[in-house]
Amino acid sequence: MLLASGAPVIDGAVVHGNQAGEDGGGLYLEQSQPSLSHLSLLDNDAVADGGGMAVRQGQVTATHLIVAGNVAGDDGGGLDASGSTLILTHSALVTNGCNDAGGGLYMWESLATLEHVALVENLAATHGGGLVCDGCAPTVRHCNAWGNLPTAYESEAGDPTGTDGNIAESPEYLY
Repeated sequence: MLLASGAPVIDGAVVHGNQAGEDGGGLYLEQSQPSLSHLSLLDNDAVADGGGMAVRQGQVTATHLIVAGNVAGDDGGGLDASGSTLILTHSALVTNGCNDAGGGLYMWESLATLEHVALVENLAATHGGGLVCDGCAPTVRHCNAWGNLPTAYESEAGDPTGTDGNIAESPEYLY
């Protein structure tokens, strides 16, 4: 799905099994300000960035987002944001993968707030299995980063585990 400008509201949808020849296997958002709620991005694939979703110069507010089983050929197996603002709450990025950085989430020069987000068993080939933030320092509160490889977090803010309610515990409570 391509959203180029506008501020749509997407509530209660499943985006499953899509492929993109470049960025954004499930969703590609450019210069848009969507509000996403109860959205599942499952088993999507992008040749380049953002297996589940790619955001370019946009502002995304998402709650109850499930991003699972997505793959990117480069960065951001689950989500990839560039020059954007991302507010993500009460969500889970689980078992996503990429061939470079940010298995769950990759951000470049973006503003981000993550609250009550589970980053679980995401895999990146080079660094930041859970989250990578190049040129930015996300606000991370009450999140659980567990089982991400090769590392959970890489950002200018460092690893927030043990601060602001952030943990690294087995996510048995998700099942």
